[in-house]
Parts: sequence; structure tokens; C-alpha cells
Amino acid sequence: MRIAVGQLKQESNHFNPKLCELEHFEANGVLYGDDVLEGFGPNTELGGAIGELRQHGAQLVPLLLARSVSYGPLTPECFAHLADELVTRLERAGDVDGVYISFHGAMAVTDDDDPEGTVLERVRAVVGPDVPIASSYDLHAHMSPKICRNATIVEGYRTYPHDDGFETGARAASFLVRAVRGEITPKLSITRMNMLVPGTNQQTTYGPAALLWFQAKAAIAKGDVLSASIFCGHSKLDVPEHGFAVVTLTDDDAATGAKLGEAIAAKAWDIRDEFAVQCVPPDEAIERALAVDRGPVVLVDLGDVPGGGSTGDSNALLAAMLRGGVDRLKEPSQVSIVDPAVVERCHEAGVGAELTVDIGCSMQPSLGDPISVTGVVTTLHDGRFVYAMGNLAGSPGSMGRCAVLKIGAIHVLVSTYPSYEYADEQYRAVGLDMDRCRITVARAGMNFKLAFQCRARHTILVDSPGPTAVDLTRLPFERVTRPTYPFDPIDAPTIRTETP
Repeated sequence: MRIAVGQLKQESNHFNPKLCELEHFEANGVLYGDDVLEGFGPNTELGGAIGELRQHGAQLVPLLLARSVSYGPLTPECFAHLADELVTRLERAGDVDGVYISFHGAMAVTDDDDPEGTVLERVRAVVGPDVPIASSYDLHAHMSPKICRNATIVEGYRTYPHDDGFETGARAASFLVRAVRGEITPKLSITRMNMLVPGTNQQTTYGPAALLWFQAKAAIAKGDVLSASIFCGHSKLDVPEHGFAVVTLTDDDAATGAKLGEAIAAKAWDIRDEFAVQCVPPDEAIERALAVDRGPVVLVDLGDVPGGGSTGDSNALLAAMLRGGVDRLKEPSQVSIVDPAVVERCHEAGVGAELTVDIGCSMQPSLGDPISVTGVVTTLHDGRFVYAMGNLAGSPGSMGRCAVLKIGAIHVLVSTYPSYEYADEQYRAVGLDMDRCRITVARAGMNFKLAFQCRARHTILVDSPGPTAVDLTRLPFERVTRPTYPFDPIDAPTIRTETP
């Protein structure tokens, strides 16, 4: 049993003015051929799939491993290079019995709204109509009929904050093996609805999304379906037909899967308002943080989340901290910001140097103006770290060259690139410790619940400016199909089901 395996993964944000280039993938390391089998990460979807396939004695045919931090849409050249590498290596591999590919599902290219569907279409053209193709996705994927027409198996995460990447890949691979052996006849159904909701209240342990997952898991446990994946969508993706979706997998019974998908969509519509997020503006957040007798207090910068595709260069929280006198406290506080020019200044000056720099909003001028600060360079670092939690636990990460600039009691971690936050790995890499801090700023719209929140005395959600703002009506959507909740007054949703 020869199975081709690969990954092409990025989450795009159309409100990030910066485009994703090949360098953003290369910052995490792009691997080809046999190197894929050594660098997939122990807790990732690819890791789970490879482990499952090896248990079944499969001969693995590694193609490509490419993963970028969430960012703006890909340039056509970047996407073409990576997609061509994956498909060309598959063509050269000769006959295979199956294919597994790990996607995010919310990638966009400036000239392609459905690049995952495009890749799957090209893969299908190579292997023919009868070879099973399994694919796995983040639960914020933009799920399309094109994906479901070309993939045999679709598996999404079931947890948010995400910590089931390994399990998701293993499930997809298990169904793939069963399909290759003829033990099941996989049938997909896709149900879509014109609704977008912010991610911060999509946690799967409690709240509205948990109710939907209870419904899905009950059907799986009863044997009604082999699997069900709920995709609330990526609310920063501005493409037609984007919204809430459910994909079910059955053993030759798409009608039953379709019925479940429609029932889950109807329930999601009934509880749509429960996804709303309560947050406060930056200055009020600082006031509330200082009213807590001691730290650590975590401020969650919801408007500028790199994990949601933002640039991480907003200085709104840093400016509010300075206005509120946080720099004059006895206890330290910490905040991160992306500013390559300031990093260069710090490295040129060296540890111990005092610098006056203009910091922030260098990549997104629409967020405001840089602010002038004077601080002392305390740390210089290459920006490499290892993730400790979530799907990337044990995997390497990089924020590019970075530095710590100390402005009074505020330690500012300045990096070259934005990076995905699970816990406080970036802070710890440069010697900062949130447990000693009065205030820590987290740029993580949901993952702060994995590690930041459980160590904090108090957590405050901040309604900050930026391309990951939780009030979707403030974002300049232009192409999403209308009417769509929450942009339009809708009495009843449009629920559509297809069985490719």
C-alpha cells in the first residue's frame, strides 16, 4: 500500500495589506521529499497521519511540507511554486494507492479564492477517479463543493483552542486505509449556510460551538455517520460563498449525512447571537488591569492576532500602557510587537544601548502612527523557539531576529516576523516570564485560553483595532455573498446541501 503524504497550509486574512510570500513559509522551513518524514512535528495532523499509516504498514511517498504563519493572501508566484512542487512530486512518484494532504482550509491567493480546491483538483487529475484522497483541515476552513468533489475524505479539527491535530490526521488516515482496502465506500455531504461569526467564542468545551459538537459527536457515537466536521469559517476571509459549513462522511449513505448537516446548521442559526464577544477598548483595559491588586493580568489584543492572519505590528496596547503609567510600575510588564526596522536598530546598537525609536504600525499604517519611545536593549535573539502546547507542541517556530527593548517597567519583545501564539513560548525564548509580570499582552484570539488564562489572576479581552477585530461589521468586506449574517438583517438563513 503506497500512500503519498504532504502538507500545504496557511490561513489568509484579506484585511492584512501584506501578501504572503515564499519567505513566510521558509521561515518555518519548507521540506521536500524524504525530509518531510523527519520534520513533520510530533503533534501535527501530518504526524498523526504518518503514525497511523505506518501502523498499517504503508509505504510512504513524501511530497512536500510547507506551513506559514497566518498572513495576507498568497502571491500567485508563491502558490504556484508550492502547488507545482507538490503535484510534480506526485506525478514522479508513479502509481499510489492513496493520498493524504494536510491543509488549513482558509488559504487565499490573490487570483484564487479556493486554492485548496485547486490543489485537490490537480491531485485528482494525477491519480485518477478511483484513488482515495484524504484531507484534513482547521475548523475555520472555507469549505467548498470543489474540495468535496475532489477529496474522498474530509476531516476537521474538533477542538478549539486547537489541540487535536494529531488525532485529526490519524482519523483521516484511518479512513483512507479503510477506503483503500475496500472496507468502506466513503460518501461526503456538505451543508453550507450564510453566517459568519467571530472566533473568540467558538471554544469547543463550553458555549455555542460546544452545543453543536455535542450534536455531531452523538451522531458519530450512534453510528449514523462515520465522521462529522463543523466549520464555522474564517471570519477574516472575504470570498464569495464563505460561511458556516458542515461536512459529513458516511459509508455509502450521503443522505443520512446531509440530514445531520442540515440539523446542525439549523441549531447554529438558532444560537448565532451567542457567538458575540464582550470586550473593552485599550484604555479601559489598562484601567481594569491596574485595578487588580496584583498580576499576572493578561490583556488579549483581539484586533491584531497573527494567528488570525494579522501583522502583529499594532502599537495600540503599548500606547495605552504608556498612557496608563504601566512603565512606572514597580513590577515588570510585557508586550510584543512586529517591527523589523526597530529590530535592526537594536541589533546594530547592541545590548545595553539606550535607543529612541519610532515603533509600530510600520506594516499596517491604517492602524495608526508609530509612537516614539526611549528604552534600553536588554536582549538580542535569533527568534527561534519550540512550541510547548497545542497542535504545534514540539515543533520549531520562528519570529525572525528579535530583541527586547525595556521602556521603564515595560519589556517590549520586538520581532521581525509575526508568529503563531499558543502559550508564552515567544516571551520565554527571550527570558521573559509572565508569572513575574503585572501585565502581559497576548496576541491570541483563542489560544490564550490554553496557557495564558490558566496562569492569570485576571484576563481582559481588548477591542483593539486591526484586521482580526471581533466586530465583523467594522471590517471592509466587499466580496462575501450577501445577504449574510451579521452584515444583513435576515429572518431565515439559506441552508444548502450538496452530495458530490
